[in-house]
Amino acid sequence: MKKKYKKIGLWLILLLSIIFLMVGRTKYYNQKCVNIKIDIENPNIRFVTEEQVKNYILEHYQGKIIGEPFKKINELKIAQILENNPYITDVKISHSPGKLEIKIKQAVPIVKIITKEGEFFLDTKGNIMSAKTGYSPYILVANGNINHSFKLPVSQKINLQSLDKEKNSAIFSIFAVAKYVNQSKFWRDFITQIYVKD
Repeated sequence: MKKKYKKIGLWLILLLSIIFLMVGRTKYYNQKCVNIKIDIENPNIRFVTEEQVKNYILEHYQGKIIGEPFKKINELKIAQILENNPYITDVKISHSPGKLEIKIKQAVPIVKIITKEGEFFLDTKGNIMSAKTGYSPYILVANGNINHSFKLPVSQKINLQSLDKEKNSAIFSIFAVAKYVNQSKFWRDFITQIYVKD
C-alpha cells in the first residue's frame, strides 16, 4: 500500500514539475527583449566591435527585436545573418531576462593579400575578407602578380573552395603556404612576405 502511494506521489511531483516548467517557459517567451548584449570572444582581433555587430543585426534582420516578445524573435535567422558576415566565424545565441545574448567569434586572419584591385585577408578556414582600414594585424603579407575572379570589397562570406581554382591559382597557393607557415612558430618568425612572380 505504501509503495502505491509513493508511486502516485512521484507521478504527481513529476506532473507538477512539467506544468511549472511549461508555465515558466511560456512566461519567459512572452517576455519582451529590451536589450541586445554582444560578447566578442577574441576581442584582440579588431574586425568588429560590439556596436558594429548590433547595427549589422538591426540593419539586416527584417523585423523588430527591441520591444518584441522572445517568441516572435527568429534566433536562427539572426545567427544566419551573422554567420554570413565575412568577419565572423561562430555564433551562439541565448537569453536572460529582457536580454538577447549573442556570443561571436571573429575570423582569424593568416595572410594579407595585396593586388592591383585592392587588399584582402584570408582566414584560417580559407574565407576571404576585405582589408579593414585602421586594422593591420602582424601576419604574413603576399603581393606581386596575383589575379582573382571575385570583386573587392567583399560584402558576403566567400570561401576559397567555392572559387574556380584555375582563375585563382595564386590565391590557392598562397593559402597553402600561409597555413603551413602559420602552424609553425619557427617559420612564422622567419617568413613575413610571399612574392608571386609572373
